[in-house]
Amino acid sequence: MRKDNSFNWAVEELCAAAWPALEDETVAGWQLKYAAGVSRRSNSANPTPDATEDLALVAPIVESFFRTRGLPSRFRILSFLPSQMDDWLAARGYEIESGTRTLQARDIGASEQSSRTVLSSSPDPAWIDGVTAAQGREGAERETYARIVSLLTASAAFAVAHNESGEAASWAFGVVTAHGLCIESVATRPDQRGKGFAGETVSTLMAWGASRGAGAAFLQVQADNHAAVRVYDRLGFDRELYRYHYRTLTAVAV
Repeated sequence: MRKDNSFNWAVEELCAAAWPALEDETVAGWQLKYAAGVSRRSNSANPTPDATEDLALVAPIVESFFRTRGLPSRFRILSFLPSQMDDWLAARGYEIESGTRTLQARDIGASEQSSRTVLSSSPDPAWIDGVTAAQGREGAERETYARIVSLLTASAAFAVAHNESGEAASWAFGVVTAHGLCIESVATRPDQRGKGFAGETVSTLMAWGASRGAGAAFLQVQADNHAAVRVYDRLGFDRELYRYHYRTLTAVAV
């Protein structure tokens, strides 16, 4: 882990700023995050540049952390970490799940803002209702999502694209830090998919990010979401930096 991956770690810091957890604590360089089960990323042990490779040291603490919160123990494993870490988790009974790609758009200066997309500096209840409905979140999950985005401290913009009838069709938000722009929560109503709305929301956020001084944009997308990857590729997200997956223990190890 001591190999120079400073750029990747900077992207990790940016993406973490764009999706905070409700609780977190750090143990031996591993950041333990909890957000009432909403998203694996905010309900897992996430490595930092100082993370120990000795998982035998931290696994019992991670397992206790999640057990007391009623969730399975989960590690987020980056592709540039030593493969022995993944092997150790597999031997302990952790199952692999959810491969994700981290993509970069290297020059966002020419990004175009869609005339059908509206930006706001904070999410109103209608925006929260729309994005969570498109994601299939309701009830407690909707409320947890709202709490997560309320914790954002970096400069952010919330986008919604409208169809020809003026109905909200697609949502996303972006966060800008010194490391660039991170795109989050791209979601489109099922009956509006395949019509270009997701691309318009993302392009508008890229234009906003460029206006805030971001030279590049980043996002993380599930590796098997081929339709989304095609959209992002057309928008310039044509460089894969690294991947990650999760190792999850559904039963308590002894």
